[in-house]
Amino acid sequence: MVAGPQTNPPLESKRVKQFRLAIAKEIPKFPNDRETLAILEAKPLGSLLIDYANWACRFIPPRRRIVTIEPTLTAHPRWKVLAANTKALL
Repeated sequence: MVAGPQTNPPLESKRVKQFRLAIAKEIPKFPNDRETLAILEAKPLGSLLIDYANWACRFIPPRRRIVTIEPTLTAHPRWKVLAANTKALL
């Protein structure tokens, strides 16, 4: 039996490997554990860049926002009970 040509993945430079691992650490993970990080770190750079771009497009940056409490909300019977917790959240 003759074995066909082996297709080894191309070797990556040290800088590319560091870049790939840094991207893997940046992407939020669920569950956020070593196993999930290992899965991301094992992905090739192209696939990881797609995951990173997908996450970056969906990311909503934290910034100050103006919250307006409508009078219809304060008129609701449950507002008296939940007002303190709601204001703490906002």
